[in-house]
Amino acid sequence: MIPVTKQKTAYDNGLWEVLEYPLPSSTPGTDRYLLVHRFTGKLPGPGSYFQAGLHGGEHPGILVLHHLIPLLSEACQNGTLKGEVVVVPCANPIGLSQHIHGELLGRFDVYEGGNFNRNYPDVTNDIVDACSEKESVDGEDIKQAIDKALKYRISSETTEVEYLKLLLFSMALKADMVFDLHCDGRSMLHLYAPATHSTTIENLASHLECDVIIAGTDKKSNSFEDTYNIVWGKLREQLNIEPEYGFAVTVELRGRTDVGHEIAKKDAINLQSFLIEQKQIKSTKGTVTLSVPKHVHALKTLHHVKA
Repeated sequence: MIPVTKQKTAYDNGLWEVLEYPLPSSTPGTDRYLLVHRFTGKLPGPGSYFQAGLHGGEHPGILVLHHLIPLLSEACQNGTLKGEVVVVPCANPIGLSQHIHGELLGRFDVYEGGNFNRNYPDVTNDIVDACSEKESVDGEDIKQAIDKALKYRISSETTEVEYLKLLLFSMALKADMVFDLHCDGRSMLHLYAPATHSTTIENLASHLECDVIIAGTDKKSNSFEDTYNIVWGKLREQLNIEPEYGFAVTVELRGRTDVGHEIAKKDAINLQSFLIEQKQIKSTKGTVTLSVPKHVHALKTLHHVKA
């Protein structure tokens, strides 16, 4: 799990690193790696994690992060970035390689058939055990415990797909705010989010000009977002902590064909605006003005949601 540093740009006010995490080779003579951008400000602040393309054929989020990276680099350079932001623009190099008869099939692992966005591990007990010897626990203690718990699981994993999933989850679980960017076949922009942190999630929707939030946690799917929220929900209860952050949200960026530089750049700027509101980035233009929040209504029925 030791990455190779491909680029290290040290600014007076921050650091931008580009890292390559090698994946176990599934075929002799081939190798793949996970590309990660890590931005660290000199001032303390929250930790954020962005990923796109977990379902390999979903390109809108990949392009959005392509436009978000230079915005974060600028914030890192001018000293307005606080804390740490991790960006994984192509979270599934395995899925991106699954071309069959001219079609990109990145939603499922073609070898074993599993959905790349399912079956993430609930590591709550491992984390609680690692914190058991401490009289009081803070955020840094928990992140060290997460490192310990996930490193052990990753080191014992030999399959490329499960190694990749654990690697992604280990980075996300240490962040305070997690954004998993997806898209549907044909859709309007919408969010899957936990019922907790409702005000923050509604503000995110306002920044993104999003009209639909599907709130709640599916305890059976073990999706990336749901498992993060389940683990942190249990940690809040068992370790008696009340973090200001600690949420994951799935951002469904419309349909698969709703992709282009103009719309992606706008989405990236809107995500940057949300980070400014969350004090991850210091605003250079005064107070961020939100659109008037729309009324939120519960769904009466929901027949099928594909995520």
